Amino acid sequence: VQKMNNFRVEWFCNGLISNQNVVWEKSYNTNIGLDLSFFNRRIDLTMDYFITKTDGVLWAQSLPVVNGGYNASNQYAMTRNIAKTKNKGLEMALNTHNIVNRDFTWDSSLTFTYNNEKITSLIGGTADHIKNANSDYWLNLGYPVNSFYAYKIDGMWGTSEAADAAAFGCSPGDIKINVPNMVKSATGQYYKVGDDGQPLTNGDGNIIYYNSENPYAYSENDNQVIGHNSPKWTLGFQNRFTYKGFDLTIYMFMRWGQMIKYDMMGYYDPTGVGNFPTYFNYWTEDNQSNDFPALNASRSINSYTGYASLNYVDGSYFKIKNITLGYTLPQRLMSKAGFSQFRVYATLTNPLVIAKSHLLKDYDPEMNGSFNYPLTKQLVFGLNLSF
Repeated sequence: VQKMNNFRVEWFCNGLISNQNVVWEKSYNTNIGLDLSFFNRRIDLTMDYFITKTDGVLWAQSLPVVNGGYNASNQYAMTRNIAKTKNKGLEMALNTHNIVNRDFTWDSSLTFTYNNEKITSLIGGTADHIKNANSDYWLNLGYPVNSFYAYKIDGMWGTSEAADAAAFGCSPGDIKINVPNMVKSATGQYYKVGDDGQPLTNGDGNIIYYNSENPYAYSENDNQVIGHNSPKWTLGFQNRFTYKGFDLTIYMFMRWGQMIKYDMMGYYDPTGVGNFPTYFNYWTEDNQSNDFPALNASRSINSYTGYASLNYVDGSYFKIKNITLGYTLPQRLMSKAGFSQFRVYATLTNPLVIAKSHLLKDYDPEMNGSFNYPLTKQLVFGLNLSF
């Protein structure tokens, strides 16, 4: 922001108002490392335990509507240094080199990373639960930076739960939302408790009960941290085998304990008019699924409270990233042809993906929920020549 002859000029960059007070994030690291070698360096092990404290985490925050906006529902935003975080974790690398005999060798490399990240404080008295202006991530005290804050879904209401569903203004087949601090006192009757664990009361001191006559109304206050995009741990494992002139390399990895926002889930259309994948297991009286609400020709998906949370899926997965098989012709043949090396090979990319969630059918979670730039399976043949 600059002031020029009593005029206020605001510079914009990537949809953000500039902030002259913004500074680089500052990180303070404590690291304890261990390097070990065994059997004449056939096995090498490296381990690092780290604690990283970061001050001034950068975040794109929406500004109050009094500052203006692009339209009535799209406010201006500004990048700010807004939070402090603490990361604790472990990194490990294990490398082995095994010469089984003169013709056969086996080299392997195993990497493992575990990271526990938490936001320890928000700067300047900022209120908890701050959405990033440019993404679906939120800042929440006590949770990782890239967290999702939304309604938590406990499946769909069943026919045997009709009375309970009515206490929330719902019917069997509707989305069942987990309400924090809600207690069931009887069939079809609930009440909420405060932070002190005591039931909430009205002005007369009577407990507020929710039932079919006084149904509970969901609000943004019922949002919860339902997951985070940062995996709890990652594992990579590469093996390379050689036998005479043949070589085989296999690389695989895992990302576990992460959540993704899967765009495909938003294609479910309960009216039955729009197209959606056949494997979408929606609710019917004979098939009381917990994946998607009931078909209803008169209800669009946005008429179901909590429908946006259907997009959030456990994104944990294991995959074989690539397999390469090659053959190098004997040196005595190559020298006669004027080559120092002649190798042919084939590489198969993304041959196997196993996702933890059944909702990620025929989808590669490495795309992180997006449909842009799909990760495809490829078979590539190549030739290496050296003169």
